[in-house]
Amino acid sequence: MMDLDENGDGTIEIPGFDTSEYVFMLTSMDRYCTGGAQDYAFWASTTQGGAAVDEPPALVRILPSRPNPFSSSTTISMDLPAGAEFSVAIYDASGRLVRNLYSGKSAFSGPHEVIWNGEDDSGAKVAAGTYFARISVDGVESTRTLTLAH
Repeated sequence: MMDLDENGDGTIEIPGFDTSEYVFMLTSMDRYCTGGAQDYAFWASTTQGGAAVDEPPALVRILPSRPNPFSSSTTISMDLPAGAEFSVAIYDASGRLVRNLYSGKSAFSGPHEVIWNGEDDSGAKVAAGTYFARISVDGVESTRTLTLAH
């Protein structure tokens, strides 16, 4: 096992990590449960090239969808920075686009929710099965598996 805080100053040194950009110092961590899934929250101080930064880069959190499995609707939740370009789309197991739920900018920083009612873009109910919510935030994509059970 490697000791990442070799000099005992509370700074975790990660071998091969480029410190010329942003470096985060973990100041505390908390574990909590939401909907049966464990999640973690981190608080960190930030430096850039060794100098303190007033405004750290915005963090994005994609939360578990709830309920999942679902029969009538499910809520896709995320924490976003203000002004983030984001989109949420639903795909079926074959990769076919089923529904574009949202595409635009976040007007504020904090929690955002998008609800999918199990319908496609034409308003028709889709068959029970596995679907994928593709969430794109400022060009970075994340996928969540959704199970629709009628």
